[in-house]
Amino acid sequence: MNETEPEIGKRSIAKFEDAQIKKKIKSTPPPKRGRQILVFFDGSCWPNPNGKMGLGVVFYEATGFRISYANSRNPKSSYRTLRITNKFSRDIEASPNNTNNVAEHSALNLALLHIKNRNFHNEEIFIFGDSQMTIKQMNKEYCLSTEKKYYEKAKENMNLLFDLSIDNKFEFIWIPRELNALADSLSKI
Repeated sequence: MNETEPEIGKRSIAKFEDAQIKKKIKSTPPPKRGRQILVFFDGSCWPNPNGKMGLGVVFYEATGFRISYANSRNPKSSYRTLRITNKFSRDIEASPNNTNNVAEHSALNLALLHIKNRNFHNEEIFIFGDSQMTIKQMNKEYCLSTEKKYYEKAKENMNLLFDLSIDNKFEFIWIPRELNALADSLSKI
């Protein structure tokens, strides 16, 4: 295991947060909004396909200044505060429609529904996931296929995002699995 991989229970939350948020948000001028929300999600299905699904979501709230990963060894220092505000998981019983891709979209859906229920307004929301397909679909770099099992959940996510984007700014960012350790551990069934 290399030094950058977080070990749940062996490192402090501060070190874990550093590993989670390193070098993924592009440098931009400070936001006009007062607070930023960082969301990490992950989904799993075991066995894949047709197994039981687990979903994990972690919310961080950041106030102060925008993270600048490009020029900082300690991106956490770019904020006055960065704290976990919510983390949760869900288990979904086995079904012939369950796959890893459905689980990833379901975890994202859980996060978007939480954003909707919390009535976030005028926030910058950065959503991190280790599913390249899900992130690229939400960024409209990949098309949704109507023949795939995840289509309905992905379409629901797109509709939720459309509604939530009226009041908030979203950015979807792919991260490697090792930087998504807390959401990953919450999604394991």
